[in-house]
Amino acid sequence: MMLTLEQIRAAYTEEEALTDILEVLESAGFELGAWQTGVIRATVLRALAKFVTIIQPFADALSRIHFNADATDTGLTHYSRENWGNERIEAKSTIGVERFTGGAVGPPYTINAGDIVVSDGTRTFRTTGYYYLAGVRTVGPFVIPQGGYIDAEIAAEVPGEDSNDVANDTIKTMVTTYAGVTCSNPAFGATSTWITTNGSNDESDAALRERNSASVGTMSVLETIDDRYEWIARTALANARVRVDSSNPRGPFTVDVWVAAASEQATSDERQDVQDAVDASAFGAGRVLVAAALTHQVAPTGTVYYTGDLSAVQTAVLNALRDYVNTAPIGGFNLSPGPSNIIPEDGLTAAIRSATGVVGVALTGGETTLGTFEVALLGEPLVLTWTQVTG
Repeated sequence: MMLTLEQIRAAYTEEEALTDILEVLESAGFELGAWQTGVIRATVLRALAKFVTIIQPFADALSRIHFNADATDTGLTHYSRENWGNERIEAKSTIGVERFTGGAVGPPYTINAGDIVVSDGTRTFRTTGYYYLAGVRTVGPFVIPQGGYIDAEIAAEVPGEDSNDVANDTIKTMVTTYAGVTCSNPAFGATSTWITTNGSNDESDAALRERNSASVGTMSVLETIDDRYEWIARTALANARVRVDSSNPRGPFTVDVWVAAASEQATSDERQDVQDAVDASAFGAGRVLVAAALTHQVAPTGTVYYTGDLSAVQTAVLNALRDYVNTAPIGGFNLSPGPSNIIPEDGLTAAIRSATGVVGVALTGGETTLGTFEVALLGEPLVLTWTQVTG
């Protein structure tokens, strides 16, 4: 009997398995005879039915690892490697600049890579071996001077996006102490943040699937097509949001590649990483410009009705909204034949409703319209009204 893919994946109860086994045996001419509890043949067949239900999830999983749209977790990792040569991109640490100030007593100190650990009270960061000399990133040991300061690079000890939320002037604890030395993380240079490279989580299943699909473009040898640029950008920047404009935006034969990090605007270093990767590709150098997508805050307003603990519900809603907004492509969703370049209010409503403890939502702000090359970021803190439902 040939099974369809749907049948292989369908949940299977012991009773359903037993019924099918009995039908097969009867059709093959087996005499089933007595079927009371305790009869050996009944016990054996029920054990066989139970075994079938145990192996069904394995059959389901095996049926999915050969499809880009269905494979998950390690199955998708293997599928991507074997079929497309794409390795899942591992999480990367948030990197930024810490200012070490030496007092009148103690310094100077010569610091090598990894010598100093600092903290914001929750997360820890370690020096990388780079420092800034007249604003130029330089590798090697650096000196914390007496009565002066040095700006040096630090990286989060735990990779991922979590440290992207660390605010300026909050990393002030010297875990590794040096007499007379204090530290902080003011905004660096002409920027508004201490961060130079956003941390990223392990490449998500959704992002890896997108990169696999874009890999078709890497097969082009005569022309670098949109999919190839997208694949290059997604490979250079994990979990990136990418939009390619190949309509000759700056004159004949020009292409613009707009990028954003998973939940942040791309930093200048991240944009440059993608630019370098594009320039290294065939026909890329000189005519392709990589730009950081402009940001557009999405700030849902309205009332959320909930049960249970307010703090837990607020955290669940925040995470659900982040997950939804961060799936929006650059330029927003296009709801053909409806409006384009939007973050729809019903999508925000559905995201909030999915959060544990939420029993109702009434949003009032309407849809958010994005520019073609703008990327949606969730406005935080949330400005929702929270109403507890009792009884």
